[in-house]
Amino acid sequence: MGTLACGNECSYDVSECHALPGAPVLQLSFSQVKMFDFSWAAVADADYYQLEESIAPGEPFVQLGGDIVGESVSHEMPLHFRWQASYRLWACNGGGCAESAVVDVMGSLVDAAGYVKASNTDAGDGFGHVALSGDGNTLAIGAIYEGSNATGVNPGPAAEADDSAGGAGAVYVLVRDGMGSWSQQAYLKASNTGANDSFGTSVALSADGDTLAVGANTEASKATGVGGDQE
Repeated sequence: MGTLACGNECSYDVSECHALPGAPVLQLSFSQVKMFDFSWAAVADADYYQLEESIAPGEPFVQLGGDIVGESVSHEMPLHFRWQASYRLWACNGGGCAESAVVDVMGSLVDAAGYVKASNTDAGDGFGHVALSGDGNTLAIGAIYEGSNATGVNPGPAAEADDSAGGAGAVYVLVRDGMGSWSQQAYLKASNTGANDSFGTSVALSADGDTLAVGANTEASKATGVGGDQE
């Protein structure tokens, strides 16, 4: 291939020369809760890529995983440690590496944390009294001012839409599947729904999420003990 001379002291084999890759453009998105999806377009002359993370301003960048061959990678992240994190990508070959612009998590973290609303959202429902199972796969949320007059479990859309029992309260149960996606499993009302009962004031789940306890601190029946007259 020939040589490049430098004075009378050295020479370099041109066959060993590498054009540096161009600078990659790193993109960050969130396909699931806590799942950080990194992607980029292929860079000419790049043989592999390196993804680096800084967990907070002023902290050093450290490589995440090994060298990457391809144009995407995903990592599941503990969000409470990543709310100030920044990321950058290097496109590399035998001649060196070129650096992307830094991508910050701040401002888009809500997409990774998830955003949950009731199936029958209404103003003033007080949605947000929360219990999470020990395994992290079941979530119960009380809405103490929800006003439908429905009773029982999953009474149907028409019953959910009825707002004739203001302040009765409701509880929503959500479950996470094996892919990390959340969906509503149940809409719960008291067996004796009444206005201003505040059903959902307190919620508690067992470790495996199979048992739920719900408090209604202004429910007004005269019953005592277990299985009494709810009226």
